[in-house]
Amino acid sequence: MSRTVGPHERNVAVLRRLNAAECIVALRDGVAGSVSELARVTGLSRPTVEALLVELVDQGLVSVDQARIVQRSTGGRPARQYRFRATAGYVAGVEAGVRDIRVLLADLAGTVVAEVTVAVQDGANAVDRVGCIRSALDEALATAGIGKHALSAVGIGVPGVVSADGRIAISPRIPGWTGVEVGARVGVALSCPVEVDQDVDLAALAEQRLGAARLIDDLVYLTGTAPPSAAIVIGRRVHRGRHRAAGALAAATGRPDGQAGKLTSADELAASIAALAACVDPDVVVLGQDVCADADQLESLQNKVSGDQAIPFPPKLVLSELGSDAVSLGALLLAFDSASVHVYGSEAVPAPMITRASPQETTYPSEPEHDALLAPRPTVLGFDVDAAELRIGVVGVGARGPLATWAHRRQMHARVVAVADPHPAAGRRARKLFGAGVDVVDSHHELISMEPRLDAVFVMSPDYTHAEVTSDLLRAGIPVYLEKPMATTVEDADRVLTIAQETGTRLYVGHNMRHMAVVSTMFDIIERGEIGEVKAIWCRHFVGNGGDFYFKDWHADRRRSKGLLVQKGVHDIDVIHYLAGAYTKDVVGMGDLVLYGGIDDHRDNSDQLMQDWLSLDHWPPSSQTALNPVVDVEDLSMVTMRLSNGVLASYQQCHFTPDYWRNYTVIGTHGRLENFGDADGGIVRVWNRRTWFSAEGDLAYRVSGDVAGHDDADERTVSEFLHFVRTGDRTATSPVSARYSVAAGILATDSLRGGSVPLHVPRLPLDVEQYFADGQTTRADAKIPSH
Repeated sequence: MSRTVGPHERNVAVLRRLNAAECIVALRDGVAGSVSELARVTGLSRPTVEALLVELVDQGLVSVDQARIVQRSTGGRPARQYRFRATAGYVAGVEAGVRDIRVLLADLAGTVVAEVTVAVQDGANAVDRVGCIRSALDEALATAGIGKHALSAVGIGVPGVVSADGRIAISPRIPGWTGVEVGARVGVALSCPVEVDQDVDLAALAEQRLGAARLIDDLVYLTGTAPPSAAIVIGRRVHRGRHRAAGALAAATGRPDGQAGKLTSADELAASIAALAACVDPDVVVLGQDVCADADQLESLQNKVSGDQAIPFPPKLVLSELGSDAVSLGALLLAFDSASVHVYGSEAVPAPMITRASPQETTYPSEPEHDALLAPRPTVLGFDVDAAELRIGVVGVGARGPLATWAHRRQMHARVVAVADPHPAAGRRARKLFGAGVDVVDSHHELISMEPRLDAVFVMSPDYTHAEVTSDLLRAGIPVYLEKPMATTVEDADRVLTIAQETGTRLYVGHNMRHMAVVSTMFDIIERGEIGEVKAIWCRHFVGNGGDFYFKDWHADRRRSKGLLVQKGVHDIDVIHYLAGAYTKDVVGMGDLVLYGGIDDHRDNSDQLMQDWLSLDHWPPSSQTALNPVVDVEDLSMVTMRLSNGVLASYQQCHFTPDYWRNYTVIGTHGRLENFGDADGGIVRVWNRRTWFSAEGDLAYRVSGDVAGHDDADERTVSEFLHFVRTGDRTATSPVSARYSVAAGILATDSLRGGSVPLHVPRLPLDVEQYFADGQTTRADAKIPSH
């Protein structure tokens, strides 16, 4: 008799698959290779990692890399190194176009190993077209020397509307294609899933993940094919509509010849874009290669759209970065999403960055494969990695040092080459994070003088050093990622911004919470008007790990950190400003050192990092030991704020709660929202109808993303910074916002230590605000946002 599987066992199985996915991604992306590294990166215990590796080796997804053991051994017993077996499977992306079939074949690490284009004969019927797709797949597999059995998934992009069951519902461009189940027919000869989607939707997906719309939540992708069509992406998801026909541009613009004609004139293009922009209000509109081919045409089109008085907020127009590869790349991403379940048994393994193999590497060698960090660099689809790879420096490899590992990955096209940190253990820490080839020096001045010059530097040294180090780097013309808080005095913060303005050097402040899913979910609810005009924001921060995080090193000494409303609170104050659309004008603070000041066990912990002493076993809080020799910052604080637009806000912070999360409440003129949990699986509830007590609210939005909470936002922040260094494009974070957040935290601290008197937050000089409002340029026509 079969045994019934209970809910607990199902939950354990799900958790195990999620943990396995964490290990797979870390190995695949070259972040970790040993059990210790995997435990550190994933946060899993060594026994858990070891057990998962046994399973992954048995499944053929991971193998022991003997070559890397030799390379990394420096004496003593070498740690066993593991590697992801990229050749354990392959995925194919197919563009089934009107005139030809294009196939991209990639291994599981995202390296394209074969590209094939097969022409379709004029007048080909549905059977012929399916045959062409099969032939193109066979040719791609033969080119790479791979059998059909190695295919893990296939994604196909087709012109026309695709129903939920994979059937082509409407295909105006290919007569006889309507009603055909392309995926089922192609999949007859394959033993893997075959997914089919509309070509324009897949092109938009590719531009959003890999191309011109990276990090953009809301966008429109426009193609000039006949009939013209568009893909609409809202909240990073393709909006399909009831019949999966959203984006039928000919119908949306009322063109009588929509079934046959193309968008040809600039006026017609501008009118079509205006119609879409008025309905969707996107961040950007990506123009396909067949719509706009050069910068001059783009500028003319942008002027026409911006001059349309019917659009209150004209979108930014950008050219496709992927061009003719857009659909096949989107199909490849579709295949990777399908392969995640088929190969790994979990949806938690995201698609890798797509790269092309170097000419001499059209196929992978047998065991062992190239080390991801030591092999010749591939070419990323869209631009040349060798020409674009950034040389990165890091100042400080303490507790926040792992942030820079996000930059030290193949898909980021950057490499950490040098670290400055005077600590005796800095060399060991740096090599653990960035590999044996990283240079380690004592001072940031040595980074400035390096040849060849560094392209950017992450400043993650202690807070009290931020202003000096950043000022020196900016004066040297080196772009800076400045970890929050940007300074511990208002004067230093203003000095940093002034130097950035005077030198024109790019400055980015790492307020990564703007990239957290819970924050973007709340922001979108507010932007949609679901709670009306914001009037109040309350935030409670339960810092359950506060005794470990902030009372065992320099953070506990107010001479170095100012206080935890600065070091910790500026995160939430920045989010409050972001959600309210204004900065703090007046503050009142109240707080005290009510618990950790009564503990007499102290130790100089400068020989360790926070990760060395962090433990949930430190409970109750009064049982903490080895606190910093100086403990004089508050462990319980409350702040009330009046913002420049009249919004009233409050922030409470406690460092000895049993739980660790943030709770926001935003109250508007037509309702309120509140989050329960701040990572993946959390809920944002909305109340917008008159009622008595209602625990469930009227609407509920699941927080999707940030499986690891704060850390997942780090990846998005680092990616945004590197893109900013390369292009100068606007960012979700703002140095001016960072300054007002730190100023509010500093003055709130002064208030609570000075009898809770109200204090006013001074405004920045207008020319400094103007400079940053204009995206760190000096154009005279920029407008300063309301303060």
